Amino acid sequence: MFTGIVQGTARIHAISDAEGGRDMHMELAATVGTLDQGQSVALDGVCLTVAEVTGGAVRFRVMNESLQKTTLGSKEVGTLVNVEPSLTPSDELGGHFVYGHVDGIGTIRRLEQEGDTWYVTVAVSEDIRSYLMPQGAIALDGISLTIARLAEDEMTIAIIPYTWSMTNLQEKNVGDPVNVEADMIMKGVVSYMKRYMNQR
Repeated sequence: MFTGIVQGTARIHAISDAEGGRDMHMELAATVGTLDQGQSVALDGVCLTVAEVTGGAVRFRVMNESLQKTTLGSKEVGTLVNVEPSLTPSDELGGHFVYGHVDGIGTIRRLEQEGDTWYVTVAVSEDIRSYLMPQGAIALDGISLTIARLAEDEMTIAIIPYTWSMTNLQEKNVGDPVNVEADMIMKGVVSYMKRYMNQR
């Protein structure tokens, strides 16, 4: 489990085919410090397990299902990704609870700057839209954010300068895909209400 408070970014320095998926290799020592084999880490909001640690280099095994259902399948060597180690009991809960289980892929429609604030508008599917509400929590590429505006098939997020500079949003362009994970509390409420209405 994670909080969506990204600790930093890192670039993928190698990708190789592996049994059941692909291996992604990164240097993370400068970003998150020491990691152990078997530890959970979110890359762009996708929960992965550290498969191997060699010095500061870390290897992740990304299974085919994750490659197909998230943006990790389109990553290339040199791509900047958001990094967050899993939550521990002593960590501050600064964002919101994020599972690292992506609900779908959104597409950036607009990037607009007003003063030092960026507004990012993302198109989302109808399935994800049912879990969203204005001022509700959302995770984009693993970043805990608040929905500023909500339309029929899109949401707009206001990004403060610190978040912009600390995440891979600074390298995004219109048309780029982003991983979307809706708030787990909203998903639970909507799921319960659907079951309740179907039983009436």
